Amino acid sequence: MQDIFDLFCELVSNLKNRDVRLRREAIAAIGVVADSSCTNIILDAIRTETDLQVRASLIKTLGNIGTINLVPVLAQYLKDPDARCRSNTVEALSRFTEARSQVIELIGPLVNDPSNRVVGTTIRVLHDLGDRSGLEHLVAMLRGDDNARRCRAIWAVGELKYEPELPALLHYTGSPNCRVHSVTIQVIRKFGTAAVPHLLSALPRADRFRKAYLARALGEIGDARALEPIRGLLGSGDDMVTLHALTALGRLGLAEAAVDGARFLSSPSPEIRVEALMALRRIGVASVCPDVEKAMSAETDPRVLSAADSWLGTLGTWDAVPGLRRLTRHPDPRVRANAIESLGLIGDRRIVEELRPFLDDANGRVFANAAIALYEFGDLRVVDLLKEKLLSGTEGIRMSVAYALGEIPLAGVVEPLIKAVTDRSERVRGRVLASLLKKGVAAQMALQAAIQADSSLLDRPGAPTAAARLGIRSILEPLLGRLTRQQRAAGSTGASEADGRTDISSLFVRLRDTIDRSQLRLPEKLRSKPPEVVDGLRELLSSDDPALKCFALYTLGELASRETVGTMLCLLHDPDQAVRAYAVDALAKIKDRRALGFVSPMVRDPDSLVRHRAVRALGAFGDRESLEVLRSARAAAGPDFAAEIDRATVEIEARTSVDNDRSPS
Repeated sequence: MQDIFDLFCELVSNLKNRDVRLRREAIAAIGVVADSSCTNIILDAIRTETDLQVRASLIKTLGNIGTINLVPVLAQYLKDPDARCRSNTVEALSRFTEARSQVIELIGPLVNDPSNRVVGTTIRVLHDLGDRSGLEHLVAMLRGDDNARRCRAIWAVGELKYEPELPALLHYTGSPNCRVHSVTIQVIRKFGTAAVPHLLSALPRADRFRKAYLARALGEIGDARALEPIRGLLGSGDDMVTLHALTALGRLGLAEAAVDGARFLSSPSPEIRVEALMALRRIGVASVCPDVEKAMSAETDPRVLSAADSWLGTLGTWDAVPGLRRLTRHPDPRVRANAIESLGLIGDRRIVEELRPFLDDANGRVFANAAIALYEFGDLRVVDLLKEKLLSGTEGIRMSVAYALGEIPLAGVVEPLIKAVTDRSERVRGRVLASLLKKGVAAQMALQAAIQADSSLLDRPGAPTAAARLGIRSILEPLLGRLTRQQRAAGSTGASEADGRTDISSLFVRLRDTIDRSQLRLPEKLRSKPPEVVDGLRELLSSDDPALKCFALYTLGELASRETVGTMLCLLHDPDQAVRAYAVDALAKIKDRRALGFVSPMVRDPDSLVRHRAVRALGAFGDRESLEVLRSARAAAGPDFAAEIDRATVEIEARTSVDNDRSPS
């Protein structure tokens, strides 16, 4: 019992700790304990707290642990200057269901709050408490001129599944504001089949823009009743409407619709031909193979031919082979490469002999795709050929081979990739890194062994960045040696140490002595963030060496140091993708709300690693703003990236659902 008492006393004392991180941890722990005896302690902490995020968390915790007597006390925070505090106060008051009428009266005026966040929370809580007065304000927001508030209102209508406002939502499917119509389509999907009659009744009188987006909404819902109306839109003669109708046709996935899609394979517009093939791919019917082969025999546009490759590959049957065989002879290497990749998906061993000749193709991507396909059919000889080409091929061949070795799940391919880390071409080194990252711990251990065997490896281009990307901790010692050499060189040229700069090498020696190598975390004694540590790491953020920047970002993230957030935001635009990825990671660990608007665009970064880290970071922020960004990014995401976005979205929704539905103990 004494241990529990001591722990509780420590939590209470941490509410006054100078370290913001410790104060947040104490709040979370007290909230779990949910003891009403903490009420006065929390109230005192709210009055003295200067960090707005901590203050908002304290208010939320007060709602979790308090009794009905706290309602008047909480009411005063409904006028707090900070929107998060007001929103959390509304959430906290919603816990006191026994004072339902009093709570409704208190929070009702906040439906006119200037913050969209507060308005959305208030309307949802009013609805949860069984009060419909917030709906009047919701309708007013829908009809207002502010697109941001309108989006919030549209989202709230979807959350409440308020069917009387469905006709109003249909109007906004044709909004010229892309955010409004995108949110509207997402919300209409929430109504499911209940929205279909409304969508169908709106089609005849809609203009071309609304027809296009109504068709898209029908496709998203996937109701068979939409087939005939969508067929009607396919004959509209308007390219924009036709494109959206073809998308909807594919999403319906009805076998009888395949013939309708095949009709557009001869359209004069290449965009429509591509969309027709994408629709056929989703429908997945082999009966239109002859139509596709006939259309592709006269096709010249590489985009259309690549779409045909993709569709034939997804069929996965021998029916697709004649068409793919023809495409492997196309002069465009992109078309050939895609056709070979699709042949590998057929899964029939008769394909093997079709693929072997392409191991002599001069195009790296064609060669690599053929090698991957042959490996998947059990031909291990291609691995030796890939290793040879990685050392002796042209730049294009080496890049493609590096990609292929990344796709082959054999431990033996790690060593040749490690040797290629210092390739003379920066583009090849980038591709090698991407493949090594897929190998995880095996690549990390191999690179560490290579550095230990030859420490001069870190002085060659590409090696420090590779080491940083694969795990900073594994190269700490060699980096320390390198820093020490640099300091000595600076001293030998007469550089003065009296210019106020931090002695970086001694800083790293201290870090080396304090970091616990047995665990992937910094020890508690370093978390006090001595000023010289933060200053030294801030200096490293301005280094020319990406590896040092990555190390500094990693460490500052572990320390949850807010002092350097401004510099981290600048590093989101660093030319090195590793630095951008570590900057996103650090900001996610610190969870500074100011960073959310800067991290959000990183989900569209050209580098896949940065995009994945950004999704993970938004998942760490875990609020409704993050959800909106993720849902918007999903529309343009590939299959793998879309799956990761979906996972992050589900986790956030589950977490916010638990927060919203938690009842007082």
